[in-house]
Amino acid sequence: MLRVLGPIEVSSGDRRVEIGPRKLRALLAALSIRRGATCTTDELIDDLWGEAPPPSAPKLLQVYVSQLRRLLPDPIRVVTRPTGYALELEPAAIDAVRFERLVGEGRAALRAGNPTLSATLLARGLALWRGPAYADVRYEPFAAPEIERLERLRDIALDDRLEADLRLGRHATILGELRALLASDPTNERRAALAMTAAYRTSGRAEALAIFAATRAALRAELDAEPGAELVELHDRIARGDPALAAQPVTAPGRTAVPLPLAPNALIGRARELAELRTLLARPDVRFVSLTGAGGSGKSRLALELAREVAPDFANGAVLVDLAPLPDPALVPAAIARGLGLEPGADAMATLLEAVGGLEVLLLLDNMEHLRPASAEVVRLLAAGPRLVVLATTRVVLHASGEHVYPVPPLAEGDAVTLFAERARARDPSFDLDPTTFPLVTRICRRLDRLPLLIELAAARVHALGLGALDSRLASRLSILADGPRDVPARQQTLRDTLAWSVNLLSARDSDVLGALAVFPASFSMEAAAAVAGADDDAITTLVDHNLLQAFDQGSERRFRLLETVREYASDVLLGPRRETVEAALTAWAVQLVRAAVPDSAAPMRPDAYERFDTELDTIRVALRQAARNADPADELAIASRLWKYWWVRGLLAEGRAICRDILARRGLVPTQDGIRTARAAASLAWSMGDLDEAEALAEEALGVAHRLGDTIEEVSAHNVLGAVARSRRSLAAAERHFATAMSLAQSIGNLELVNMYRMNLGAVYLDGGRLDAAREVFEAVLDFRRDEGLSQEVGITRLNLGQTEYEAGNLEVAEAHFAIAVEALRSVGFKARLANALQGLAAVEARTGRAESAARRLGSAATILATTGWAAGDSPLELAAASSARAALGDETFDRLFAEGAAGGA
Repeated sequence: MLRVLGPIEVSSGDRRVEIGPRKLRALLAALSIRRGATCTTDELIDDLWGEAPPPSAPKLLQVYVSQLRRLLPDPIRVVTRPTGYALELEPAAIDAVRFERLVGEGRAALRAGNPTLSATLLARGLALWRGPAYADVRYEPFAAPEIERLERLRDIALDDRLEADLRLGRHATILGELRALLASDPTNERRAALAMTAAYRTSGRAEALAIFAATRAALRAELDAEPGAELVELHDRIARGDPALAAQPVTAPGRTAVPLPLAPNALIGRARELAELRTLLARPDVRFVSLTGAGGSGKSRLALELAREVAPDFANGAVLVDLAPLPDPALVPAAIARGLGLEPGADAMATLLEAVGGLEVLLLLDNMEHLRPASAEVVRLLAAGPRLVVLATTRVVLHASGEHVYPVPPLAEGDAVTLFAERARARDPSFDLDPTTFPLVTRICRRLDRLPLLIELAAARVHALGLGALDSRLASRLSILADGPRDVPARQQTLRDTLAWSVNLLSARDSDVLGALAVFPASFSMEAAAAVAGADDDAITTLVDHNLLQAFDQGSERRFRLLETVREYASDVLLGPRRETVEAALTAWAVQLVRAAVPDSAAPMRPDAYERFDTELDTIRVALRQAARNADPADELAIASRLWKYWWVRGLLAEGRAICRDILARRGLVPTQDGIRTARAAASLAWSMGDLDEAEALAEEALGVAHRLGDTIEEVSAHNVLGAVARSRRSLAAAERHFATAMSLAQSIGNLELVNMYRMNLGAVYLDGGRLDAAREVFEAVLDFRRDEGLSQEVGITRLNLGQTEYEAGNLEVAEAHFAIAVEALRSVGFKARLANALQGLAAVEARTGRAESAARRLGSAATILATTGWAAGDSPLELAAASSARAALGDETFDRLFAEGAAGGA
């Protein structure tokens, strides 16, 4: 390593190489300035001795080159070439080269609108400076141009870093630094502008204007000049209190939405592993590290501690993605996207590939062993994100390209004993290690293979059993699985033995409950545990006390989850012949959950159902797969036919459509209400994704079966889909006919909910056909029907339609009010696609009322939201009108910039 941004230094690993006499340092400087190019003998003599070299200069130069060669460590070498000498080393080994690269990347990130990454890269580059560049030869003529160039770049980097910090809202932090810089260079107008903005945001207008006055005075006194136009304009904006100068919230690409969780207690031991892993992650050629080892070996805890330590080294920090609940490798990209604060959309991998290019983040993928095929997608992400580093925990090697495997060993014996004592003391403050207890604790830790999870489970029993009884039980229980499989690693066999001992401390009933809870793939509620596993409060409390079950609060609800190793053991060993019965209970619970949330297709989904489905989605997915194995299709159809609206509103169109398609392919259209509803759901999802032919075919089939069975409600729903398809094709007469038929059928059975649902759709046809008065009358009637609902999904859509009607009629103030309420309602229920439409409506009004900048940003936000849903991108009249007007008012360049700002901000 060659350092020139300060006194010249050479190092090899942790060893600093002493270069020695000044002429040697000057020779090294002269060679390094040429960056590998050949320096002729005459050039080097001139550099070292100037215009009056001694007669022995050529000989002395050879001596100095020979000395320098002996001093320099590999891979830094001085090589002889036909006309002179050159310094050979990797460019990245020179701190000045790394500085220039970081500055270039940081400035590019700033131009790309990523101040988070920019500030980090520029600060990292500036931190390489230890003093004046080439300080040893600072006043030598040969070094002056390079020193001047580097220090000019340093000033530029400093100003760019300050600008990035200002964009990130760090005005209070940088104001003092800017004051000091202006004190030494009072005519620097860029720094004056940054200081004025920072002062305006921090302390107010007076100081900002005072900075301008001081800069103007300095320019007049020192340069006989006036401030430039940009600084004058900033002065005027500050003077009039331009609100645009206020700090704006920044959602930089990849801003992490979920912080790393806090560990419940300090990590004991692992100092050597942490040091080795920090070194490994610091290597530029290492981008994918897998921590491997047996269950309970502490992989996840070690990885979390490592991630917390190195997170400050990454511009976007570190993100934990727990993969344990995921049953399918195909779901991994969406989980990673959500962990990074992104909406996965219809194609989560495409979303990630687009986003990771601007991220510098450590991605911790926890529990990946059951999702090994997804490692190929992780490798794709690494290729697309040059500053992405992946840290995975897995019980097996993933065999992925570029994977660096780090086996996590058991704890050192001393650390294992310390861990046992600390955890035992947490349950029994009187516990202590002494000459009597130390040998016994050491033996227990050895029997537990010094695995952290098992040590913690054992230590938690000391307060109840005492060390002697604990040791005795371990001795008698470790062989319980002696006849188990021998083709698994010995450490895994030991884990199974030890978990068997832990479970044998339970009563038979609590053991049965633990086995039954293993069917939950993720967290669960007390009610679910009771329904599926027959658990009561006492059983749950016992399992939590035995550290076999984790309890946590999610909002106002108390929830529970099994450690992954415990869940696997309970599933493999405890469930046994009861598996089919317990899985059936899980499916029955899921069916009951969705039936309660969606009693029938005529009623709107309860508002809290969306949040409940968000929480229970992993478990519902498992229940749906289990129901698919049943000969009777009733449960599978009950779940899919009721979950479709959740998929629709949450933008999970691709997942829902694939499930419904699979059911129809295996079962056909089952002639029951849930069967018809599933086919109609598939049609609705196909329509939302733009596949009008499939939507029409499925809806026609559903309509025929519903008519034969006399299921009027499903006839109504099928006509609704057919009307939507016709409307998408601009066949307004056909659309009106289907919606009118749907209304008539709904009226015939006295279902006012459906009447008003399809009345609104009929109004949309009137709106498409320019019949504004008729449309307004219909929408207002629907709104009157829903006057007591508050901010429901249906109210939001009705307000959206009324807003568009009034916009088309030129009543812009009324339209804006409707759109604003629609945004509030649709955001409250999480209906992303229609929320985006309402934002487009507000943008259309803004564009026509002189607020083109806000319109452009709002259109960008709407586009981002739509991209996450999988909804087919149609030509929205509101979006087209807003974009056309705003672009005309702002010009293409400004419109595109503001649109991008809105898109980066999302919702």
